[in-house]
Amino acid sequence: MNNPNHPSIKNFLRHPRGSTLVVVMVLSIVLGFILVAIMGRGQSEQRLTDRNTRFHEALNAAESIGNYGMAEVVSRYTSRAYLPPDEFSSNKLKIPTTGFFDDTYVDTSFNELLGGSIGSAVRTYIPDDDANIDDPLKGSVVDSVKVLIYSRAATNPILEPEHPARAFLEQSLLVRYVNLTDALFYNMDLELHPWPLMTFKGKVHCNYDIYLCSKNGLDFYDTVTAAGKILHLYKLTQQQSHDGNVRFISDKEKKTFMSMRVNPDGTGNNNKDWVYNREGNPDWFTESQKRWNGNVMDVAHGVQTRNPAGIADYKQDNSSTNGVDELENHAYAVIEPLLPSGHTSRKSTAVRHQKFHARACLVFKVEVLPNSDPRYNDSVGGIYVTAYTWERKTNQKIPINSQSPFDDNRALDANGDPKKIDVYIPPGVIGAAKTSYSTPTPKRSVDYYDSATSSVKSMDTYTYIPAGYDLIPEVFVQSGITVTAGFVDQRQSLDLSPITLDVQRLREVIDERAHPTRTAAEMSDFWIDPLDPDKKVTFDPKTQWNGVIYVEFPIVETSPRPADKIHCADVIGVGPKNLNLALQVVHGETIPNVPVATDGSVPDTSKYANPNPGFTIATNGPLYLIGNYNSDGETTASAGEPDDWKDAKGRDYLEPPAGIACDSFTALSKNWLQGAQDLDENGARDGGGGWAENRRDSDVKLVVNTNTKRMADFTEMSVSVITGLIPTIIKDSTGKISGGAHNFPRFLEDWSGVDLRMRTSLNALFQSEAHKEPMPKDTGYYYDPPNRDWGQPDVLDYPNHSRIPPGWIQVLDFRMGGIRNLTEAEYESIATGLR
Repeated sequence: MNNPNHPSIKNFLRHPRGSTLVVVMVLSIVLGFILVAIMGRGQSEQRLTDRNTRFHEALNAAESIGNYGMAEVVSRYTSRAYLPPDEFSSNKLKIPTTGFFDDTYVDTSFNELLGGSIGSAVRTYIPDDDANIDDPLKGSVVDSVKVLIYSRAATNPILEPEHPARAFLEQSLLVRYVNLTDALFYNMDLELHPWPLMTFKGKVHCNYDIYLCSKNGLDFYDTVTAAGKILHLYKLTQQQSHDGNVRFISDKEKKTFMSMRVNPDGTGNNNKDWVYNREGNPDWFTESQKRWNGNVMDVAHGVQTRNPAGIADYKQDNSSTNGVDELENHAYAVIEPLLPSGHTSRKSTAVRHQKFHARACLVFKVEVLPNSDPRYNDSVGGIYVTAYTWERKTNQKIPINSQSPFDDNRALDANGDPKKIDVYIPPGVIGAAKTSYSTPTPKRSVDYYDSATSSVKSMDTYTYIPAGYDLIPEVFVQSGITVTAGFVDQRQSLDLSPITLDVQRLREVIDERAHPTRTAAEMSDFWIDPLDPDKKVTFDPKTQWNGVIYVEFPIVETSPRPADKIHCADVIGVGPKNLNLALQVVHGETIPNVPVATDGSVPDTSKYANPNPGFTIATNGPLYLIGNYNSDGETTASAGEPDDWKDAKGRDYLEPPAGIACDSFTALSKNWLQGAQDLDENGARDGGGGWAENRRDSDVKLVVNTNTKRMADFTEMSVSVITGLIPTIIKDSTGKISGGAHNFPRFLEDWSGVDLRMRTSLNALFQSEAHKEPMPKDTGYYYDPPNRDWGQPDVLDYPNHSRIPPGWIQVLDFRMGGIRNLTEAEYESIATGLR
């Protein structure tokens, strides 16, 4: 215990100045030790902070290098469509230049960017769940390629530059090939302003603005996306028009709708009464998400344009600059024929991949023969149809790849052009249609060579091409007000001399499903010219058919627009007779659908070597589709239910996918031709076919809203369509409009009160170039619209039903995948094989 009376303490207390000095010295020593400790700890923390900062900088640098690589991958896919598995070993991804990292601590000598091996596309269903709430492709089936990008970066810390901070990353990019199978896909402004109630069951996407309004209701049962704005306006006037409700689905179960009206029970029709993307509505993003739960998205939500690979954006002509054509109609190239080497308008490799002409296994070519040719027919001005297929290089038993036609097995000449092989056309397939009938369906006896007996035999067939009319057009003839041959397109104000393709007859010479006993091996007999002394098979369906045919009209050789270099079909005033040509498709209730590897209805020995089921007709000309197509014509089903079929051998199969691609598309009822769908003279499954022959009255102008002539009958079509339209010109005084998506198929009949059922995907990919008259404001003189029963079978309800026709065009969509930190050891083990 301390004693305050202790002498030393007393002496210490008697000398305060000395004691203070000692205390200060003691405290200084103690504080010095503390300060040294604090300073040491601070330096350590400073070094740690510096290193962490530099590591995050390295991490950000590695991520930015990877993103730079992804942009390069996107650029390559966009310009070339497909990349080989070893793309990045033979054509390395490039690291950003050193200037990219100026004013940073990044050690550019350590930077590295590598691309992984590219795998095959995997068909994937993107579920509509919370994980994909912001994915515009949710609920879609896509062909997805996962591309892995590897990157590394390092920075030198200030305090310890000898210990660099390093980051190693793996990032993924999903390259998604989106088949054009949405209910609606528009590569230009999309307009919908229907008068009767209309519903869309299927996805809707637009690369530009969507204009919506309705008179009696417009409902969307699936996602609606636009790379532009979603608007509640009438495009022609840019004002509010119809005041009917417009509703979108708002839940994943697709049972609840929410209106575009600010007040769903309101009745006003001013801008403020509607929720849409407009100036003065800053809440569009949050309000749309709240109302429709990610089912309605536009540019405000980051929706991007989707184009076929190599195809540049569409640009509409600016009507205010008279005499200047700003139109850029690049996507029209998909229906344009291949142009030869040296042609000033020859397209890039990626675009040539996208052409239906290249994807087709069989091409019917419309030519104008010189009068010196022995096949010259003066009555049609020498117009004649020939056919060819494409030569394969090493394996003739592999058909043309309908999705990637310029594969390694395609035979090319020294100029890089595909080699053609002439094909004999069996009788009754294509030519001039019969103009009158004494029986419901025309019967014709045709000759073919039977290889089993080495003799020429005859068979009876039903075809609209009578003897003596093969391979030529049907020349337009009018007597008074009655059209006795050909027909008049009142919308275009053209009298047409169509070339008719009989689909049932084509099926008969392609598809063994059409025959009770004939085998797949015997189908090649039909493609031998009976007059050929060598009896050469010119086309073998079993090994060469891929489901895609192309009808090639001559092209206009005048100088095209320099921006897109498009050459449209020369179908107006063709040949010495100045005929207006078009393709007329008939007799298509059942389509060619040869068995494929995935078809479980037939044994392996009967399956063809085909990549895709179904049938696609493509042409660079206008196409008129007549009657029930790929459908049974029964009124009891719906647009959301595919038909089920039995082939001639009694085997069951599901309705196959069908496609049509053309300059313009006109849907005509089964009343257009006399008995057009009565395949077997008993009017059974196909619903018969009326005896009204609307084309005979095609020159008669109907009185507005008066049912007089050309009355349509219920018609069912199951076919996807890629075609063009003529866009609405804003505030055009003539009132000429596109007609809106509800008039996407063109009509020439009185459909008042009559249903047109379409299981379809409607794709406006370009502007029409051959038949380019817009829809006039006054339409009642040539048509009245149908009741539109349009839709698609749901992919979840019908998982085995394919909606992708063979050779169908795909658009590209890109989405960031995951990002993963790697250890240096993990990175090196991967990078070693990629450097």
